[in-house]
Amino acid sequence: MDTETLFYALLLTAIPLSSKLICSMISGKIFKFSLNEIGLLFGLSSAHAAVVIAIAMIGYHEGLIGTSIFNATVILVLISCITSSMVTEFFGKRVVLADAHLDVGKKDEIDRVIVPYANPNTVEQLLNIAVNITFPSQQALIYPLSVMQDDNEQYRKAININRAKIKEVANNYSKEVNFNPISRIDINPVSGINRAIKEIDASTLIIG
Repeated sequence: MDTETLFYALLLTAIPLSSKLICSMISGKIFKFSLNEIGLLFGLSSAHAAVVIAIAMIGYHEGLIGTSIFNATVILVLISCITSSMVTEFFGKRVVLADAHLDVGKKDEIDRVIVPYANPNTVEQLLNIAVNITFPSQQALIYPLSVMQDDNEQYRKAININRAKIKEVANNYSKEVNFNPISRIDINPVSGINRAIKEIDASTLIIG
């Protein structure tokens, strides 16, 4: 590689990459991206391949650019593609890990308590326990659960009575405590409770 080719290679590589970096930083500032997101944006936008090669080929065949600039353009494509892949992989992993950390943090802030009951007369005591064991600083999601083995009119009537009772109990607490009555039809109460725990990702089970 001669000196002229090296000079053009450095020039053609430094200018596009630095301009992409500046644009990524400006865009990140406008849209309030994190540093990892800005780095990912730079990595995704810094590669130069198809268009650059096409322009260089046409320019070379038409005699608009010399061999040194054409070779420097090939080096630009090589360096930019390698840089783009490495930067994207590095910051992409950091963005994913940061999002995962936020999801875990949000999940830990919410205590999902499932309260299976069979007798409407005991649901108030069970819900009182559920409210008392949740931390005051957390937003509690309490799921009163009724499991029936048959879908009939008697079942629907019992569900309506139970929900009315739960609503009456819920009115005694602050709005930070959310009661979400749920019901399941299953072959037995145990399997119905297990299925409900998995569906809502419950953190606590209170059972009479």
